[in-house]
Amino acid sequence: MSCRTPPIFFLVIASALTACSPTPRATSTPSPVTAKPASSPVPLSWHPSRQPSLLRYTLQDSSVLSISSDSTTKQIPFITTAFLQLMISSIGDSFTFSGRSDSVLVHSELQKTTPIDTMLRIFGTISRQGAITQVQSPANSLCKIGIEPAIARITSLLVKIPETISINSRWTDSSTTIICHGKTALRQTVIRSYHVIADTIWGEHSALRVEDSTLLTISSVEGDSTNHIFATGNGLTATVLLLDANTGALLESSSHGSVLLTISTTRGTLPFRQFSFTRIRQR
Repeated sequence: MSCRTPPIFFLVIASALTACSPTPRATSTPSPVTAKPASSPVPLSWHPSRQPSLLRYTLQDSSVLSISSDSTTKQIPFITTAFLQLMISSIGDSFTFSGRSDSVLVHSELQKTTPIDTMLRIFGTISRQGAITQVQSPANSLCKIGIEPAIARITSLLVKIPETISINSRWTDSSTTIICHGKTALRQTVIRSYHVIADTIWGEHSALRVEDSTLLTISSVEGDSTNHIFATGNGLTATVLLLDANTGALLESSSHGSVLLTISTTRGTLPFRQFSFTRIRQR
C-alpha cells in the first residue's frame, strides 16, 4: 500500500535506525582504525580494570535510508555528528558513571543541519568489567517509557570485558533497552560477540584490537500504541574497536552494517532499510 508520509516522520525513523546502529548484513570488514602496531614484547594476557576517568568522544555517522512503497523507492542520506562525554567515578568495588550528549546535529535533504537531543544526561553504575546496572535518565521522553536515542548512544561507549584477555579471546554480551523515537517506544535487543585479534598502540595507550559482530532485534512495546505505529526489525553490524589494554576504555571504533525495519500504521505498511557507517573516536 502506498501512503504519503510527512518529512518529520522520516527524521523520526532515521533517528530510530541510527540509534539502533547495531545493524541485516555487513558485507565486508570495516576500514581499520588508525593505530600503530605494538613494538614492545607482547604480554601473554591482559587484565583490564576500569579506572576513574573523564572521556570525551566524537561520533560521526553517515547513513542512507531507503524507503519503499508499491511503486517507488526513495533514498535519503543522513549525516549525524554527536559530541559525547562520559565520567566514571569509583565507589567501593564498582563505579558510577554519568554521560552527557552535548549536541547532536543531523543533516539531510529533508532538513538542513537540525540540532536535536542537546544536553541529555544519563546516570548509572558499572562493574570493573563494564557491566551496566541501575541506569537512570532525568530527560523527559516524548513516549511514556524508554530513553532518548542520544542517551542510548552513550551507553554503547561502555564495553563489557572479561577479567583476563588474551589474543583470540572471545566473549558475548547482551542487553535489552526501550528507546523513544518521537512518541513511539521500540524495544531493542542486542547480542554482541567479541573477538580479540591483535594488540597495538593508540597514541600513548597500549590497546587491543577487537572485532565485534552485533545482532539486533527491534519490536514495538506492548501497550504503547499512542500513535498506532507498530514496528519490527532486525540487523547486523560489523565493528572494529580499539580498547585500552589497561582500563578497557573505548579509544576508537569503526563500524558498518544495515537495519531492516517495517513500520505499520493505520495508513499502511512501509519497509525501511538503512545502511550506515559509524566512527567513534576519543578526543
